[in-house]
Amino acid sequence: YSAVNNPRLPKLIIPTHYWFQLDINVKHLNFSGYNIIQLNVTYPSNVIIVHANLLTMTSIPQVTNTRMPTSNTKDYPIEEHGYYFPNQYYYVALKDYLAIGIYYIKYQFQAPLNRQFRGLYAYSYTSPIDQSKIWAVASQSQPNYARKIIPCFDEPSFPAIFHASVVISMDYSALSNTEILDIQPYGADKIRVRFDPTHRMPSYFLTIVVHNFRQIQQNTRAGSSIRIWARKSAYREGQYALTAAVNITNYFENIFNITSPSRKQDHIALPSFAVNVMANWGILIYREDYLLRNLTYVSVQQYQRIAVTVAYQIAQMWFGSLMSISKWDDLWLPESLSCFFEIIGAAYFQPSFQLGAAIFRMLQNYIGDTDYQLGITNYLKRNAYKFVNDATLFNAFTKATNNQENVANFMKPWITQKGYPIVTIQRDPQSIDGAILIQKPYFSSVWTKSSDRWNIPFTWYYGSSPNNIYRTVINATTAITKISWPRATWIKANVNQYGYYRVNYPLSNWRAITTVIQSNPHQMTKLDISSLLDDAFELARGRNLSYFIPLNITKYLQQETTYLPWQTTNTHLMVIRQAFLSRPSYDAFKKYYLKILQPIITTVGFQDTGHHNYKLLRFLILNSACLLGQQSCVNYALTTFRNYMNDPNNAVIPANIRSIVFRYGIRYGGNAEWNFLYGRFKRESSINDKIRMMHALALSTERSNLERYLNDSITETQLNPTYALTILNYVAQYDKGRNIAWSFLQSHKNYFMNRYGTVRLPTATVSEHFNTQAQFNQVDQFLQANPDKANNEHPFPKKQTILLKIKQNTDWLLHNEAIVQKWFTDN
Repeated sequence: YSAVNNPRLPKLIIPTHYWFQLDINVKHLNFSGYNIIQLNVTYPSNVIIVHANLLTMTSIPQVTNTRMPTSNTKDYPIEEHGYYFPNQYYYVALKDYLAIGIYYIKYQFQAPLNRQFRGLYAYSYTSPIDQSKIWAVASQSQPNYARKIIPCFDEPSFPAIFHASVVISMDYSALSNTEILDIQPYGADKIRVRFDPTHRMPSYFLTIVVHNFRQIQQNTRAGSSIRIWARKSAYREGQYALTAAVNITNYFENIFNITSPSRKQDHIALPSFAVNVMANWGILIYREDYLLRNLTYVSVQQYQRIAVTVAYQIAQMWFGSLMSISKWDDLWLPESLSCFFEIIGAAYFQPSFQLGAAIFRMLQNYIGDTDYQLGITNYLKRNAYKFVNDATLFNAFTKATNNQENVANFMKPWITQKGYPIVTIQRDPQSIDGAILIQKPYFSSVWTKSSDRWNIPFTWYYGSSPNNIYRTVINATTAITKISWPRATWIKANVNQYGYYRVNYPLSNWRAITTVIQSNPHQMTKLDISSLLDDAFELARGRNLSYFIPLNITKYLQQETTYLPWQTTNTHLMVIRQAFLSRPSYDAFKKYYLKILQPIITTVGFQDTGHHNYKLLRFLILNSACLLGQQSCVNYALTTFRNYMNDPNNAVIPANIRSIVFRYGIRYGGNAEWNFLYGRFKRESSINDKIRMMHALALSTERSNLERYLNDSITETQLNPTYALTILNYVAQYDKGRNIAWSFLQSHKNYFMNRYGTVRLPTATVSEHFNTQAQFNQVDQFLQANPDKANNEHPFPKKQTILLKIKQNTDWLLHNEAIVQKWFTDN
């Protein structure tokens, strides 16, 4: 049957409905069930192909002309059936061709519950009351794991209506994409839960959750029901997320002028989850720390993360659920729009949460807020329950501008080409008051070359008139664009970083800007200063600019008291710190960074006061200072931690400083501090504190503690196995743990191979900061000696990417360490 050789299902037969029932045995960690698919045969066919993976068929499939047996039911004889494993197909070959029309096929099957968070999987968590293990079940269908739950057409281009039923123990409850239709007794100690039919949706949205959680609930203005579900000991910690979800849903319904596609939203906090979040039709799944917050322990970072994450999940209800993509190549579209509106929604709910979103933020600035909003509204209204792609969206934007802008043409380079551009500004040799703009692709790798070009909405102002903003478009078809640039003044481009491009200037302009920032930084917005710092550091990393430029700009930070410039600078200086760790150059780096940190340490202090961004600033400053060993910070962390050890139930550590105290109480303490916090970590029921402790424990300087921590991370009786990669990453980030983590991975490669089907995932985590030829050789040999298993489902990161990162790190040291070290020494 030649059709099974095609990696894409044939379009001759289309699914329209699924009626399935799963009997889920949580105690024995398996399930069985049946699935009846209504088929629309659009061309005479004698082979029915569906996806199925790791499902054991318990009977021969049945093909009929009715869903339920009647006097008019006709069976269609089957000649052959079975798996075609290379494409995860299950085929049924009929003796005769089916004419065009509607048919039904029934499969019966069984399978173990998955333990790798794929398909229908089992997970466990510990009861905070008696430390007993509690088992539960959830599902992960995206991108192609629905075939591990039921036989189905598991591609985005085959949406259908799902009628779900689950049979479970009376001790449990169940959730799915739609509301519960009814619950009936099923045998002596089970119940059957039936759900309302879904809207027409692709299989990757299919979701089943079997739980013993509790919930809090509130309705939106339009009457949609929003519920937050979590463990019995933690569900009330979802109140902030519930308030956010209701307010953001109301806001989106208002600005989109269309009600929520689903009449209910179940937001579920899972104690064990392989990814951070997953949005499905009507049911939104989170790792606990992305949804719950403990009033005592939650920090401003956690408040922000919850608001942004909830906004993203809700945005997916419109951009990911209301309309569908027909192929995975178009996944960027709902993801990008949801990422853009997560910022809009979170900023509405908490106005201090102002972040950025790249291409769509640039487009909004280019065509204007009014036309952008009109385009989004029309896109949603006119394409509900249809397939969409980028052309659908861009046509909506074009019409919103009354065809004044061809948005599809404008955006085409941004979505078809890799990377993004850099615009180099040069003085026009033919005009003393002019400049020429030259664009080329920007790559941080010095080995990458390309001739791609973009349509760039370019903005700028001059030092002589910084309030006057000028605009032009650098066309993809134009080699050089000319603008005015009055003599004897400096220029700043990409105003407030609305554009998704970098800018380089003549050296004289960089020096003029540096002088202005150091003498009168209020001439520029904090966004503009941050973008200058970011561009300069990135250009230096790519050998397009001397490191002296960004480093000279950082001198002004001794008078800076706002978050954004410090956040940008810290990001880049910590990259240098990682490169210099355990090398002679580290001392010069440390001395300089502590020098510019000292004034702001005194300013922010150790009291948890101020507005949202000021609290973010305090955390950044104190975390950097303590990491570098600044004495007052170390003293504060150690003293506060030891007070906490002496009276953990009554010692008060402000939520926004708890991570500082935990991390550096461990780093500068000893075995007693580590053993104390590890014991608290294993018993801690607050997910907010548990995440803090998980990171802090990796800062120990004692080999025995780190080895124990890593060993326990892969021992299910000690720690939740979903923590393993996170703990490995935390340990590998720090100088004392990097080699320990690498040795651990090599010694326990079989564990990671069995769990993930590959060692590339943990290797990428451990080797991220490797920067010697010897380490490159070790990683290369390790990956060659441990090829992926045949059933590996993790295509990324690729081996070449892992090795390229080490090569880039090594190359950076070779070309930059001496000059950067000298600058730090001289300053």
